[in-house]
Amino acid sequence: ARGALTRLTSGEQVRSPTWSPDGTRLAYGVVTEGTGEGRMRIDWQPADGSRGPETLAKESAGAYPSSFTPDGRTLIFDQYEDATFSRSTILALPVGGGGRARALTEGPYAPSAGAVSPDGRWLAYVSDESGQYNVYVRPYPEGPGRWQISTLLGVEPHWSHDGREL
Repeated sequence: ARGALTRLTSGEQVRSPTWSPDGTRLAYGVVTEGTGEGRMRIDWQPADGSRGPETLAKESAGAYPSSFTPDGRTLIFDQYEDATFSRSTILALPVGGGGRARALTEGPYAPSAGAVSPDGRWLAYVSDESGQYNVYVRPYPEGPGRWQISTLLGVEPHWSHDGREL
């Protein structure tokens, strides 16, 4: 409304910015200085720039935030095993402090881009288990079943506000 801009980062390579559900914070991947594309961490900070960044996930081969749970208490992010990006895991990290990240996906494929449904019951994600990238849905945070949603190709799933469509 005022036409003013606020710079949140400076001198860093930032990837995959992700808004908290209430719009007050922004989580993002930061390429660790001096490592090129090989190592990243995840930071977050108030969107108004009132405080500096806080590290949520320590440096790894690649860490990319993809969404928050609807209540804003958990960050969903991809963690890659190495710089080739051929194997990854989708993790859930409590952001209130004191919690450890836990794996939501397992297996030999490259699951990524996790997005929790607005009602908090489902996780949409991308996997190459069919030989190409497609979108799948499974119960969140856990439970039996997994359903392929896309048929020819699917990347970066996003839920509609009412959670009835991807």
